[in-house]
Formats: sequence, structure tokens, C-alpha cells
Amino acid sequence: MAGTSDSTTMLALAQDILDQVARLDSYINRHSISQPSLAVGASTELWTSHSTEIESARSSVFGLTRQLTKLLAGPHEYLHEYVSSNWEHGALYALLEFNILEKIPLNGEAPVSSLASQSHLPEKKLLSVLRLISCEGILDEVSEGVFSHTAISEELVKDKKFKAWVGLQYVLADGNLEQALDPGNTLFCDWFHGNLHGDGILIVDVEGRNTAFLADQFPSLSVQTQVDRLKLQPCGLNDNVRVVYLIKNILWNCSDQDCIQILRTFVPTMEKSPSSVLLINEMMSPALGTFERHVEKGYRRRDVTVMTMHNAKQRTEEEWRMLFARASPNFTFDVHTASTSHSYRGLWEVHLRRAD
Repeated sequence: MAGTSDSTTMLALAQDILDQVARLDSYINRHSISQPSLAVGASTELWTSHSTEIESARSSVFGLTRQLTKLLAGPHEYLHEYVSSNWEHGALYALLEFNILEKIPLNGEAPVSSLASQSHLPEKKLLSVLRLISCEGILDEVSEGVFSHTAISEELVKDKKFKAWVGLQYVLADGNLEQALDPGNTLFCDWFHGNLHGDGILIVDVEGRNTAFLADQFPSLSVQTQVDRLKLQPCGLNDNVRVVYLIKNILWNCSDQDCIQILRTFVPTMEKSPSSVLLINEMMSPALGTFERHVEKGYRRRDVTVMTMHNAKQRTEEEWRMLFARASPNFTFDVHTASTSHSYRGLWEVHLRRAD
């Protein structure tokens, strides 16, 4: 096995690559294995077979190609590319978090304007992210600002558990993984079990982010989806109905002013329904000393991730309290917190005190 300082020439490496690829091509032809393709729907045993001959040839080509790449690039360019790849990872992370890939038809295409509108993201920023991912061949920009899937992005859309593994932090494949990675739904469950008693309860899920979870955990609840976070739909309020509004993972990447605008949309409706409650389930940055330093490091890493990848800021409990007070002096609120090594969250229970 050649070492990293091996003096093999570029031409010799290229010939070795050609020999190994020819060997691999001969094998898959003899065994009627499909040629690889990155088109949507592509599938081949070349990617999944554990045949010794396939594994050996693939491994050789990978190693030889990397060695040739280093020789072509040289130390400076190689290190620059090696370090810069974190931006590609950040771009993919953002697409997974906002479920952008699912918004592109598997056998069609979608303009960035539509994807931005559906995701409530700035179009120009989203375009930059999508184009970076397209340079990696994960998506394909088929025309100016219009994107379609490749076999790589198709894998992330179809295999939810694999998507969760790739995303690691925000992407949820199923209920069990969600509980392991993020305590948000546990906070909801604890609150619901302690507060939802009797009939006459209506859940209004803002942007529909909790619908599947609610249907699974509380199938008897009456649930409406509120599509527009800035314009509440009429929901048949009367004195016999207690309305519980749910917000989850909406405010964290909004500016303070945008958060205040969103929160104030609930005031007129809550004034008409004094028993109504607003539940806000968002990540928080823990106060200094809340956790041991080795545990705190994970949350500080998340603070930096949110800042660098999303141009947003993780709010502390005190900062959330100040935000609610600015939104309405009549808001009363309390917080229930939960944490895993992955996430520190607060479930804010917000009521509206009647004005004197």
C-alpha cells in the first residue's frame, strides 16, 4: 500500500485508475449489473454489493483518485479545499432543517422563488445555498434558479432515517429518534397530559409543524392548522372553547422585531378568549453555570452553529422574557425546560392578562 508521500507519477496513477475501472466495468457487465447513474430513480448493485471483487476495485479507485487529486492540487489548494468544505456541510444542513428537498418534486423541478415562499426564507440567500449544493451534484440547477433532484437528494427524500442520520441535529425520522435527539415533543406531551382535561379544547397548530405528532400521541384532539403565522384564521371562538395555539421552531431564526410582530397577532384573538393559551416551543441558550462545562460545550457549539449557518442568535431565557414583555405588557408567561446532549429547549406557556 502506497503511503501519502509516495512518489508515483500522475501518469502512473491515472493508468492505475483506468485499469481498476476497466476491471470493475468488466465485472458488472459479466454479472448484468446496471451501470451507475446519478439520475433520479437510478439503482445499481455496484453501490450495495459486498462482492470482494467490487469492494476491492472501488476501494482502489477511491484511494488512487484521492492521491491524484492531492498531487494536482498541491498543499495550499488541497488544504484550502479541505477546510472550505464546511460550507457545503452547512448548506446541506440548512436544506435538511427547512425540508427544502421535500418541496422539490421527485420527477419535476421547482424555482427558488417557490421554495423560498414555502419555507419563509429570503430568496437570494436560499439561492446561494441551493447553488452551492448543486455544485456538489446533490441537486441539479436545470435552468436559471430552477432546481431538480439527483439520485443523491432523492435518497434523502425517500429514506427518512438516513436523512436523520445525515442531519443529526434537527432532522427527525420517526418518533423514537425525535425523542432521542430533541426534547421538544416531550415538553408538549408533559404539558398536554397535565392541562388538557374535558371537552371544548381546540388546538391551533401554527404552520402545521406538529400535526403528525399530535395525531399519533393525541388522536382525540381537535386540531386546526394555521398556515399564515401573521394572519390568524377564524376558528369559531366561543366561551365554551379553550384554544391552545402551538408554535414550534418558528421564532428561533426571526429577528426580535419579527418575533414581536408574530406574537402581537395573537393578542386580539386571546383578548376575545381569556382561557386561550399560546405554547411556544423553541431552543434556548442556557445561562452560564446551568450545566457542567463538558455538557455546556454542546450547547455553545449549537449557539455558534446557529450564528454562522443561519445568521441567527440563540436567545437566553432572560432574552425570551424581554421579548414577550415587549410584544405585550399584558402577556404573562412561564417556562418549562428540558435538555438532551443535543438540545436545550424551553416550552413557554403564554397567557394574556385582561387589561384594566
